[in-house]
Amino acid sequence: MRELLLKYDTDGIHLDFARWGNRQAYDVPSLVLVLEQIARIRTEASEKWDHPVTLSARIPFEELAATEAGEPVFIEALSQWAAAGLLDRFMVCLHEPGRSRLAEEPSLRHYADAVQGTDVEFWLDMYQGTWHTGGGPVRDLEIA
Repeated sequence: MRELLLKYDTDGIHLDFARWGNRQAYDVPSLVLVLEQIARIRTEASEKWDHPVTLSARIPFEELAATEAGEPVFIEALSQWAAAGLLDRFMVCLHEPGRSRLAEEPSLRHYADAVQGTDVEFWLDMYQGTWHTGGGPVRDLEIA
């Protein structure tokens, strides 16, 4: 990340946590630490290039119900990222292989609540899985 942001005049970085496998390996302290480290690097890059460097993240959809360990991992991480000002915007992945959660009309209120009172923007994930069912980018844009 340091090389990318300090060697190249980059407008922003998008972290796709929804696409990376083995979600059981994620934990809140590690997710917060990663964003804290990236935040320091992007501050350096913003000063070097004399413009802000945007940071966005795509996170997997998690049900609201708390787990034995507390809040679902990405909801808790998002809440901490937002409170610390580590993130500019985020998207929730509503696509899983073979299906789109859009048909289920899932509640996203808990995500909006996690960033309430912060400057973090909640963006719709532009990849909702319609590509595999004949919708393509035009259908994804209509959904957005």
